[in-house]
Amino acid sequence: MAHLGGMAVITGVQLISPALPALAERFVLTESEVSLVISVYLIPAALASIPAGLLADRFGRRWVFGAGLTLFGLAGLFLPLVAQGSFGALLVIRFFQGLGFAPAFPLTITILGDLYRGPQLVSAQGRRSVLMSVADGAYPILGGILVGLSWMAPWYLQIVALPFGLLVLLTFKDWVPLRRRGVMSGLVWLWRSTRLKGTMSLHYVGFIRFFVKFGLLSYLPLLLVVSRDMTAAQAGLILGTAALCGTLGAAISGALAQVGPGSRWVALAIVLQGVTLVVIAYVGDVWILMPVAVVYGLGDGVLGTFVNSYLATATDPEHRASLVAANGAIKNLGKLLAPILLGLAVLWIPLSAAFAIMAVSMVLSAPAVRPLRVYDDRVSKRIPKPGKATME
Repeated sequence: MAHLGGMAVITGVQLISPALPALAERFVLTESEVSLVISVYLIPAALASIPAGLLADRFGRRWVFGAGLTLFGLAGLFLPLVAQGSFGALLVIRFFQGLGFAPAFPLTITILGDLYRGPQLVSAQGRRSVLMSVADGAYPILGGILVGLSWMAPWYLQIVALPFGLLVLLTFKDWVPLRRRGVMSGLVWLWRSTRLKGTMSLHYVGFIRFFVKFGLLSYLPLLLVVSRDMTAAQAGLILGTAALCGTLGAAISGALAQVGPGSRWVALAIVLQGVTLVVIAYVGDVWILMPVAVVYGLGDGVLGTFVNSYLATATDPEHRASLVAANGAIKNLGKLLAPILLGLAVLWIPLSAAFAIMAVSMVLSAPAVRPLRVYDDRVSKRIPKPGKATME
């Protein structure tokens, strides 16, 4: 259900994106006005994530996860019905839909942490990442097809979250004992957790991963088409290859956890991504960039899966949702800052130099992984040293 719920709520952006031009035509909107459809959804999704995590630790995953899915699905039901004649009404409903997304998506990571341990947890997080990546690629295609029928058609499919939410509320069980502490005490713990070994490393690695990722998504096509004389199709092929190989990296992460400590794979993935960014910054040959995109994508899939696995096991169950939610807020900060800071940087330096700075930042981030070693035994199979006896 965690996987299905996650796939249901990411329809909030990916599925409806192809419908935005038709929406703009219907309501005679400017480009800035159309952007409100996304921003009024993402802002509450980001701001409410930490409170949602605190509530999930206080009242249990069932009520918060189920309520988020239900609210999201209800918004998908009413949006095309109520908002056909009013763009303002559409924005109001989108705001509440963002509030539904806030708990639903990060809790998919938390719930897997409640259910699995060790390499099995990494495999489960890998399956989650694979399904999310497949949905990321399939939803825009499906949405584009549905727009041919009606501009409202993609919005109706968001209703799929509603039965999932009701099913969670009626049948879901919380597998972990939760203490009945106040929400404010959870907020105090979240602040104090920054002093725990490994916590700030998790937050930093999550931030730098999404900062670089959204920097690429925002400016790589511009670099390749304008500065490297490639076609838009070639730029799209390179980005698509990286995304597809990210799915593969997530899929093999469980196997990697069986043969070595997770912190080693995280550090390797960060270094590989940094090296590939240098090549991307200065090479304009599509036949070179294609295998580079493969390496970058594999590293991204492995990095994301292990970070989510560490998050799910880094603390006790009564604080797990709060920590995952806080990390999600930091990731969203990376998504937000990447296009802004790179846009400012290119006012003074070439875009290739900005990419090179990102590459250096990525490579220099590898030592930040060292504190994560304290969690290796929780996500990786312990490999006995030669000559050492093992206890069965």
